[in-house]
Amino acid sequence: MRILSFIILFFFFFFKQKTAYEMLRSLVGSEMCIRDRVNLLSGLGAGFIEAMVWTAPTERIKILRQNDIKSSNPKYSSFLGGIRTILKEQGIAGFYRGVIPTTLRQASSVAVRFMLYKEVMGRLAPAGQKPSVWQQLFAGSLTGVASTLLNNPIDVVKSRLQSQDGGKPAYRGTVHCLVSTARNEGMMALYRGTLPRMMKVSAGQAITFAAYEQFTLLIRSLEQA
Repeated sequence: MRILSFIILFFFFFFKQKTAYEMLRSLVGSEMCIRDRVNLLSGLGAGFIEAMVWTAPTERIKILRQNDIKSSNPKYSSFLGGIRTILKEQGIAGFYRGVIPTTLRQASSVAVRFMLYKEVMGRLAPAGQKPSVWQQLFAGSLTGVASTLLNNPIDVVKSRLQSQDGGKPAYRGTVHCLVSTARNEGMMALYRGTLPRMMKVSAGQAITFAAYEQFTLLIRSLEQA
């Protein structure tokens, strides 16, 4: 049951993101902009919408629940319990702590992925040539690697800001956290966790893009049947 729920949520997130991307892409237009610029701007907009609507609040709950594991008196023992606790103690604003780095990470990730995927697929499978599943998997994984290397520092900042819960916060905001981390722990501290995150993101994007392409072909074939 948990696996089925995960699969449903997985495709919900991707198609929500993809729908926002396509909508924004049509608004930007392709006649006045080159293809890469259209994909970049549309991806930025889609990532921003996704972060504000869903990612920021759910990431906040996830981080608090992960930190709550080592607590002798857990406050966020369940997903719904975590929502109630945040609403009671911090209000709606509590869900959006760390929203700036979350938005920056999500917007840059989606922008790079959509722009790079189109570019890589154009080189692997020129116009008129049908791409293979392996090419789609490779292109998708490459977008995950690139986006992780690009924004891992802001992901570290996001996690640190979102983990602050009560008491005097160690970080006043995004810039303060970024500068303090680099100054006190060194620049490499901003790249902690890069490898496991890269493995997760690259595998996820490989599956996501390949599955999207295959489902698109399946639906179009059914419509034409």
